[in-house]
Amino acid sequence: MQKTKKIMNNESIRVAQVIGKLASAGVEAVVNNYYRIMDHRVFQFDYYIDDDSECTPPREMIEQGAHYYYIPSSKHPIARIKALKKLLKKNQPQIVHSHMNSLNAITLYAAWRAGIRVRISHNHSTSDKREGLRANIKDFLKITGNWFATEKMACGDKAARWLFGDKAVDNKGVFILPNAIDIEKYRFNLDVRRRMRKELHIEDKFVIGHVGRFMRQKNHEFLISVFEEVKKRKDDAVLLLIGDGELRQSIEDTVKHKGLTDSVVFLGNRTDVAQIYNTMDAFVLPSLYEGVPVVGIEAQANGLPCFFSDNISKEVRILENVSFHPLNVSAGIWGNAIVNEPIIAIEKKLQANNRLAESVFNLSVSGQQLVNRYIYLLNRGKRN
Repeated sequence: MQKTKKIMNNESIRVAQVIGKLASAGVEAVVNNYYRIMDHRVFQFDYYIDDDSECTPPREMIEQGAHYYYIPSSKHPIARIKALKKLLKKNQPQIVHSHMNSLNAITLYAAWRAGIRVRISHNHSTSDKREGLRANIKDFLKITGNWFATEKMACGDKAARWLFGDKAVDNKGVFILPNAIDIEKYRFNLDVRRRMRKELHIEDKFVIGHVGRFMRQKNHEFLISVFEEVKKRKDDAVLLLIGDGELRQSIEDTVKHKGLTDSVVFLGNRTDVAQIYNTMDAFVLPSLYEGVPVVGIEAQANGLPCFFSDNISKEVRILENVSFHPLNVSAGIWGNAIVNEPIIAIEKKLQANNRLAESVFNLSVSGQQLVNRYIYLLNRGKRN
């Protein structure tokens, strides 16, 4: 990456990244990816996280210079605004980058009150009517997507149109920043596959994998039904579930009720997800909605066949081993598709990684785009 210090005339850039609940994947992983490749002598990331987060700040990021601040969750908007405004006035970041989707206005109002001139509203998601009241609330809050923002960002076209509207997108008023990853980190490794399979006691199994927080959006109930159908067709099938969340106990109860306890492995939040991908034979993400899910990019970088719901943005499809399936069909149809998918040869897995390295999802490409955008926004703010 080019020397940012020359561009900024030796000024350092402090960015407040407001990400909500701290987890081991999703938005946090995206922001972490970008920070890892930046010049830390120039860029300082401050993470503002919910005080009821399930995870603790990762030591790796702290050692790289990241700071973490706890604030009340969005369930307590007034307390959140007060706490955030106070911290922002104290820390004085040049940029506030909010990743709270339809709740960005709360963050950016606090930033506006704190006198921060560059305020980014970044959307990573959409919604689905099957979420019930939650979906209705999100649709209502969409009208606030532009409030107090000086810049609009999104992970893809679908997410941009959902929050900011067609007119803003068509008029180039939304900056699209792909959810990029370190492609090489997810390259398939046969030795790691053997070691991790032995460690997880799944050496001779047909392994289906899923990475996602246990919440309604990720549609775990349907995933378990799909796996149940796969199990009927392949007795050696195993399902790995990586993640945690409020619905985990409910899903564990479902697994027990279906008699699948010995075949479904709950791994919780993991720091070695990149290695665990190597153990899988297929990756399944039947979400009710997504923007451009970073786990879908990671799975493709490992060369896995990927089975996504057709509610997920098609922008996630980079390789031909990705298929989209409707959620209004039976779990058996999904099960058949997964079982009948040919196992991908090692050579093709490695080729898949090479092809992703040439895409916009390569961190070295989009990371420079974010650096340039930050600098542009700061310079524009000075002119204004």
